Amino acid sequence: MGTLLLPRAESWPFSGYFYGCRPGLTWAGRIGDGPDVQATWRASQLIRRALQACVFDAEEKKRRLSQLIYAMQEIQSDGAVPLDSLSFLAVATDIDGMAVTGMGLSEVYGCNDPGIVESLVAPPHPLLGPPGLSKESMGVWVVPEGPQWLFGACVGSEERFSGRLSDEMFQICGMPQ
Repeated sequence: MGTLLLPRAESWPFSGYFYGCRPGLTWAGRIGDGPDVQATWRASQLIRRALQACVFDAEEKKRRLSQLIYAMQEIQSDGAVPLDSLSFLAVATDIDGMAVTGMGLSEVYGCNDPGIVESLVAPPHPLLGPPGLSKESMGVWVVPEGPQWLFGACVGSEERFSGRLSDEMFQICGMPQ
C-alpha cells in the first residue's frame, strides 16, 4: 500500500512535501503555498518528524487515523506550524479493509493490478475539501478492499490521471522507480 500526492504546477513542485508510513498506516502531505521554499521545507520537516515520532498503537484502522489526526492537531496547537494550507492523504488498513481520510484534496485516484489508474473519490464527497486542518470531523472513506496505490490531487492541482500506471506517474509524484 502506498500514498502519494500529485505535485504543484510551479517552479518548486515538491516544496513543503512530506510522507511517512508505519505498519498498516501511510500518509503523504504538503504544507505552505510554495513561494518561500525554505519556510515550507522547515514546516514539512517539523510535521514529518512529529508524525514519525508518534506511537500508533491502535489495531483498528479508523482508530489509527484518529491517532494520526490527533498528532497533527497537537502540532497545530503548538503554533510552530500554521496548518491552514495543509493538504493531506492518509490510509490505514486492517484485516477488514482500508480507511482513507484527507484534507485539501480535489480528487483521489487508485491503482491496483493490472496497473489501471482510476478516479475513486470525486466531488462532491465528504473526503474532499479545502486545505487546512479542520476542527470539525473529517470525512473517512472505508472500503473492504482497496487499491495498492492511492494518489491524491490537491486543491488547485491541474494534473488528472486515467489509464495505466507507469513509471512516469511515480516520477510526476517525486518517486522515481
